[in-house]
Amino acid sequence: MLDFDTGDTKENIFNAAKKEFLEKGYKDASLRHICSEAGVTTGALYFFFKNKEDILDKILEPLIDGYRKMVRNLFKGNDAEKKSWSGESQLIEYLYQNREAAIILIKCRHGTKYEEIFESIYNGMKYGFKSLFRTNGINDVDDSFLDILASMKMEGYLNMLKGDYTLEEIQDLAEKITAYWDSGFFGLVEKMKGKF
Repeated sequence: MLDFDTGDTKENIFNAAKKEFLEKGYKDASLRHICSEAGVTTGALYFFFKNKEDILDKILEPLIDGYRKMVRNLFKGNDAEKKSWSGESQLIEYLYQNREAAIILIKCRHGTKYEEIFESIYNGMKYGFKSLFRTNGINDVDDSFLDILASMKMEGYLNMLKGDYTLEEIQDLAEKITAYWDSGFFGLVEKMKGKF
């Protein structure tokens, strides 16, 4: 949640916009409806925000900046196997703490600059899989296969975020899913190396 110095009005607009984006997506979100929900005039909205895109920026930029910092820290060093659960746990907790913004990013990215940013996050996930394969001696992995793995993982995150789970429940689910992914991944590596 942002810390607004200018009082409740800006925060009310911000919260009404989040609700509108979650319900209708970016394209169909209405500034008039946001103002009505916040109990303010459109003039008040324009006092605090330039336009609908500016509101979206204020919601998503902190999420994306925090995500990038976390990923940079996770990829320092190259012991990918040992970091698997630690990184997964941090990511799940971060997404949970920023649940609304993460869902808005997924839901509202189409037709905005966030489509490209979402694509870079998705490509980062593919790169993570590719790095894991390389760490385990597999250097030639088909890009379409990496797409499938990244899509499956992204869909899993989205389903966890959209569910009505506590942080502890999400962490438990994520730990189980990671154990499933890891055992499947290392079994796949053995198969790709021709060991079974």
